[in-house]
This record gives sequence, C-alpha cells and structure tokens, in this order.
Amino acid sequence: MNTLKTVESHVDLEHFGWDGLLGHNDYYQSVQWLSYVELLDSPYWRYLVAGPSGGPARAGLTVHQINSTASPFNRPDARLRLAVERLGGPVAAPFWGGLEEHLLPALALGGRTIGHSRVLLDAAEPEPVRRARLRELLAEAEELAVVRGLRSLSALYVDEHDRLLREELTAAGYLAFPNGAASHLRIDFEDFEGYLARFSPRRRRLVRREHHHVRSQVEFTVGPLDEESAPTIAELGAANSRRYGWDVSTAAALLPHQLTLRAIPGVVETLTARDGAGRTLGALAFIQWRDEMYARQIGFDYERIGDLPLYFELGFYRLIEEALSRGVRLIDYSIEKNDTKLSRGCAELAKYGYLKCLDGEVHTLLGRALDGLRRHGDE
Repeated sequence: MNTLKTVESHVDLEHFGWDGLLGHNDYYQSVQWLSYVELLDSPYWRYLVAGPSGGPARAGLTVHQINSTASPFNRPDARLRLAVERLGGPVAAPFWGGLEEHLLPALALGGRTIGHSRVLLDAAEPEPVRRARLRELLAEAEELAVVRGLRSLSALYVDEHDRLLREELTAAGYLAFPNGAASHLRIDFEDFEGYLARFSPRRRRLVRREHHHVRSQVEFTVGPLDEESAPTIAELGAANSRRYGWDVSTAAALLPHQLTLRAIPGVVETLTARDGAGRTLGALAFIQWRDEMYARQIGFDYERIGDLPLYFELGFYRLIEEALSRGVRLIDYSIEKNDTKLSRGCAELAKYGYLKCLDGEVHTLLGRALDGLRRHGDE
C-alpha cells in the first residue's frame, strides 16, 4: 500500500531514506542542507513524502510559506514582475503593480534556495508511476495552501530540462513564465591548461594575464567557515551586494553564516584572498557535496583591490584549481551575472517560474495577461 505523509521536520526525513532520492545537483534538497534552511524566516515548513507503507520514500517535495518579508528572489510577485519587465510589459500598470495582494502569502514548492525548485522522484520507477506520484504531491500541496488560507502556489526556479515536472505543473493549471537562468561549470578537463583550451587564443591570453597578475600579489587560503571568519565574509558580501544595488546590511549578511555554523558546522568552506601584509582582499564561501561544488557568497574590499581583477581569480581560476585537486566535476554558480560567468566557460540553464493563484478569476486574468505579453514579444 502506498502512503503520502506530511512531515514537519528534517529530522524525521532520515527515517524515510530521503537522501536516497538525491541525484545530480540536488544538494539543496539534502537533509543536511534542510537542517539549515529550517532555521530561516519561513513561518511554515513541511515535507511531503510518498512511497510504500513502511518502506523508503519514492518521492518527496518540500513546501514552505512565503510572506512579503521574504527576499525578492523568493517572492512570486517580485519574480513575476521582473519577468513582465523583461518581456516589455508595463510593470507600473495597476494589475502588475498589485501582484502582492493577489499572490501573497504563497506556498513555495521545491526548496528554499534561490535557483533550485525540485521535486525528488525515484529514477528507478517507471515514468507513469513517477507522474502519478508527482500529481499526488502537487495535489496535496494545493490542499495545504487552501487550508492555510494562502493566495497562491509557486515553483520559481524549475530547470528547462525538467520535463516531467514542467508538464505536470502545466497539467495542474500552473502558469509558466521565464525566470532567468543559472550558470554552472562542468569540469571535463584534467588541469588548468585543459580549462584554458575551451577559449579562443585571445581569451586564453587574457585569462593567463589576469591569473598571473593576481597571483603575483595575492595569497589564497582555504579553510572552514568559523566564528572568526564569518563576520569578515559577511562584511565583504554585504559590500558586494550594495555595489550591485541591493541594500544589505552586514548584520543581515552575517545571519546566514551564523545559522550554517549552528546547523551544519564544518560544511561551508571559505576561499580567502590576502595581500602581502595579510589583509583580506576578498573571500568566497562554498560547499562541496559529492563531486560538486556550490559557490555561495563572494565579496571584496573594493578600496583595497582597486582595478585588480580579483573577481575572476577568486570566483573562477583559483576555485577551479581547488575543484581539480578534489576531483570535483561541476561547480554551481547559481543565478545572476550570467554574461560574466559565460565569459569564463560556464554553461547556462534556463529557469522557469510556475504559479497558480487560488483566486480563479485573478488566475484567469493573469494567464490572459501573460499570453498577451508573449504574443507581444513574438511580434
């Protein structure tokens, strides 16, 4: 007999063998990572687990509530408004400007981490069985949203290649919209020269010049994130966010690091750049899981580095060398600044947001508006 259970804590997921469902690029669905994200600001977390009674999980879905205080990257109204702007729509129009009241609070599906919306399915099961489990999970999530009086459901970062999930979300009545792209670097080379081989001769010369210029002035160390290093990387990360238009305080940037130290000590590592006097110039926080790396946060002391191309050395060249030394085969660079990442060898994976408003009239209007924008964009 198959059952579907609603689980309240990551602690109970181990009983169901949740991590046995993890595949490629699934670290942010792992029990380890979920122990951290449960400490974040959502007022409601649940895990839906499907499988044989008394047996291991065959499918799993994380759901959590999103309120107006959430990051714009996690809010369906904010991401949809950005998509409308990119499609050439009038974001200041009354309908688009009032999205928050129509969509929030919302139930987010598939994880808390920006750039990743996944449903875990047992790849060994036949596709019809996986489809049935997926439908069951989506129906249960919608029921939870209705019971809690929420206004919408969303899966904001579905991979373009996640065919099964995209088809079943559409079948369940969700509206789709383009939501940017994520970048990753496949390490299908054996050394740094192999990395350079993917570029044109002109680009190779540029990368070598940047690489040698920085390495002649900067020393790099790798170590676990700890109470001593966390404030520094938070300060640098906040400075980086402000540089690109996000009003982030050092205290706000520090909180995630404090929570990771509390929930998963020793998991997050830092790659730190210092000058000859030992002063910190920049730092990158990352996680290694299996043969994958996940770049988490990067930041710099912009006054000290001046025009030194430290971003490329810290975020790419030195991190790639570290990955090679560990047998890592993929580095996940998340979303944003994709042109820069593509210029250093990354590949791009398109992401799609899926949204279902529980007010049928508003949902219909939203669907018509999105269709109109798409037609406008195709003209």
